[in-house]
Amino acid sequence: MSKSAPNLVSSAPLLLIELGGTKINLSVYEDTAGMGPVIRLPTRGGHETLMAVVAEAKTILPNPGSIGVASFGPVCLDHNDPRYGQILKTPKPNWTGIDLLGPLKEAFLGVPIGLDTDVNAAALAEGQWGASQGLKDHVYVTIGTGVGFGIIVKESPIHGALHPEAGHIKIAKRIDDGFAGNCPFHNDCLEGLISGPSILARTHMSAETIPANDPLWELIGDYLAQGLMNIALTTASKRIVLGGGVGLNPALLAPTWAHFHAHMGGYLEHLSDLEDIKSFITPAQLGDKAGLMGALILARQALRNAL
Repeated sequence: MSKSAPNLVSSAPLLLIELGGTKINLSVYEDTAGMGPVIRLPTRGGHETLMAVVAEAKTILPNPGSIGVASFGPVCLDHNDPRYGQILKTPKPNWTGIDLLGPLKEAFLGVPIGLDTDVNAAALAEGQWGASQGLKDHVYVTIGTGVGFGIIVKESPIHGALHPEAGHIKIAKRIDDGFAGNCPFHNDCLEGLISGPSILARTHMSAETIPANDPLWELIGDYLAQGLMNIALTTASKRIVLGGGVGLNPALLAPTWAHFHAHMGGYLEHLSDLEDIKSFITPAQLGDKAGLMGALILARQALRNAL
């Protein structure tokens, strides 16, 4: 994506920030030039990381028209909650209770800021420019440091008491699977069984180094298919898009399709055929730019709301 994105309300450069579990991405968007180079910072403790983000942001764009922040969760998104903009209870060390927006508001006085989860932002971007174009109801699933679900209904992400935390749903663990799970809250929830850290804990190998013919992918595909079946049945979504380092591994797609087909048992008529399932569950198209492109949408929304 570059100049193809529409010029909505302002030609002022926009600051884009994606706060990920292992790295931070920053960039600048200008209507005449598109998205600039991506600057990456490591994700460390909360205060340390935010100070580094603010310092880098002030360097690359001292006076943005607005700011879009796509953050890992859980994060409070309720404007009526005094904790709005804070990271909630998380297994990530030194992040629970961290105020994401305070340092940015202090550094960029009066600048509108749009905030959402990184997975919601990626879902919005895939809906506007990627694999879910033309659909008002779709889901983006990231499988990497954690497992996150961005559920879009009528072109807007779901926000209720929190945001969807479907990465922590419980699934039917195989009786021959001796791995206890890696989630500090639920052990063998979906995230505890298929996330990058859980694969590392299970195999002592990172997911990207595991061969495509390793039986592990059939197991992970089974667990992922169960999670996606639950989402398909509860949201009636028209497409599920897979992203993240694990989610985009080509070895995961075929077993996920096959197990989804088997688990669904033909119950949903529009997903009774394997070829239909291959169109329903599909890889993300925007790659590692999805979060920042979603941050662009958030920045534009914040700017519109401020006018």
